Amino acid sequence: MNTLKAEKRDMNTKAKKLRREGFVTGTVFGRELSETIPLKMEKAAVERLLKSEGKGGRVLLDVEGQVYNALIKEVDYNPLKRQVDEI
Repeated sequence: MNTLKAEKRDMNTKAKKLRREGFVTGTVFGRELSETIPLKMEKAAVERLLKSEGKGGRVLLDVEGQVYNALIKEVDYNPLKRQVDEI
């Protein structure tokens, strides 16, 4: 199973600014979590991951030292720039 490193995202920073800086935004949610966790991930790492795992793929998500089993539920692409916006 592939591993993706992520950082918790500060919600005061807009997603558009993070995308300009080379990040992809995302959210982790589930039954075991008490609240959703907003994330930011490096764009190059996400694109490498999506070549092997697409929508519905299982990944290990490393969020600041804590590892979660995750399922890629949805991937949002920007068709004009041909890049991933959100996962």
